[in-house]
Amino acid sequence: MKFQIKYLYLILGLIVVGMIAYFVVSKEVEKTNKPQMPNDEIHQGLKNRQSMQMDKELLAKIDSLKNIVNQNPKDTIALNHLAFFLMQAHKFDEAEVYFENLLKINPDRLDVLNVLAEMNFNLQKFDKSENYLKRIIKLEKNNDIAQYNLGVVYVMQGKKDEARKIWSELVKKNPGSELGKMAKESLQGLQ
Repeated sequence: MKFQIKYLYLILGLIVVGMIAYFVVSKEVEKTNKPQMPNDEIHQGLKNRQSMQMDKELLAKIDSLKNIVNQNPKDTIALNHLAFFLMQAHKFDEAEVYFENLLKINPDRLDVLNVLAEMNFNLQKFDKSENYLKRIIKLEKNNDIAQYNLGVVYVMQGKKDEARKIWSELVKKNPGSELGKMAKESLQGLQ
């Protein structure tokens, strides 16, 4: 009896297929063995418990920072942290008050002006966003990103001609840059 190589390949093939099937099945069994919480009204509260704990921690940090700011209203670090935590807690109007207090101490804080411009844009308070962006541009005349964003605000306000003017200047000024390309695409979107 002569041994044929095709039988060896057949046996090896069956072993490989068997091993693949074993690993696939074991992965599926592993997934089903993990306890999964049902997706119903009763169990929704359990899922949110962790986020509630985080909310409590956030509110505790906010209260602590408010105490620090009340004791020392010129503490710019505490003001900044407090404003950011308030934003995280979706208390945007209150956050804006503390950011404005920072600007009263140092009106040239570009980081704060940028945050306020973006926050008000996201809240669809385009007039406020426009004012903050103009303040940034007044401090840094060559801040192309603020100029581009001002064009976006103008579009949202329906002032397309003003946006077109800003973006055209940016394309001329930065023809090969990413910002120049974005301005060019935005101009094409106005057509």
